[in-house]
Amino acid sequence: MIKNLIYGISLLATSIVVIVLSERFPDFIVRGQKLPGPRFFPVILAIIIMAAGIYVIASQLVKMVIRRRSSEPPQEVLEEDKMTRRGFLNVLAVVAGVFFYIIMVEITGFNLTTFAFSFLLMLMLNVRWWRAIIYSVVLVVAIVLIFGYGFRIPLPEGSLFWAI
Repeated sequence: MIKNLIYGISLLATSIVVIVLSERFPDFIVRGQKLPGPRFFPVILAIIIMAAGIYVIASQLVKMVIRRRSSEPPQEVLEEDKMTRRGFLNVLAVVAGVFFYIIMVEITGFNLTTFAFSFLLMLMLNVRWWRAIIYSVVLVVAIVLIFGYGFRIPLPEGSLFWAI
């Protein structure tokens, strides 16, 4: 139960960080009209993640209140409710990876950073390395085609390669 509460809080915190950081994204103005730009998609996803986090937190708090009011003796902690060391390290790695991604996308650009983050995340989740490469390439190409060319949303190009 505590594991789910921590999960909900981390969802909420992550979505707040994404919303705050997306405020730095440039406006997309065409012929004097402000259109949904690069911050639109991250903010929409963050709002959905925020709603999920609030739901998880609220449902866990309700379960805790019900359990305290019941006259039943406390039950043993179920095996699936225990947080393992590996699970905790995975959560920390993903959170650290997201923050590292935010920093690196400005330096190395969207394509390289997204590929590397996706590839490493899939390896961490035990996807075979060759499949992780294929899935990561497909993910980057799909996002570039949909958002870069379809919606004409400028994706970060990075400053590292422009300095060379």
